[in-house]
Amino acid sequence: MIREVEAIWNDFFANDPLDYVFLHDVYYHLYQSDMRIFHMIFIFSALAIIIAMLGLFGLSMFAIERRTKEIGIRKVMGASVLSIVYQLTREFLVLVTIAIAIAIPISWWTMNRWLEHFAYRIHICIWIFVSGVAITLAIALLSIGNQAIKAATENPVKAIKMES
Repeated sequence: MIREVEAIWNDFFANDPLDYVFLHDVYYHLYQSDMRIFHMIFIFSALAIIIAMLGLFGLSMFAIERRTKEIGIRKVMGASVLSIVYQLTREFLVLVTIAIAIAIPISWWTMNRWLEHFAYRIHICIWIFVSGVAITLAIALLSIGNQAIKAATENPVKAIKMES
């Protein structure tokens, strides 16, 4: 196909060489910097999520270790595992919810500012933020829930006899 076009080109413009580019190459070069930024944001976001999970996991371990005797007394007094897990995870989920409430407007504003520079813009849908909130809460529950369940199912006698 290109040879045919080049032959026709040479019939009309014999002194000028045919200079052509493919459209997908043009788009590739136009969006190459955006793809690099996407990969960097993806890597740093994954690192931030891992660091946040580790921090939340460590903080929950510390808080549960500090409240071991309280958990043992609650179990002796008849508290269910579910109520103990609820008590332990509630305060962390409140903090995560506050962080989400701060992050959503900032991310919405940032995304709108970034999308202003494109010729064909999209509107940011609410489901993006809803899915982000669901993933964040799931990560927080995974980080905290494991430790909370382990502490709630532990033998209360060991917790009460433990020396400070």
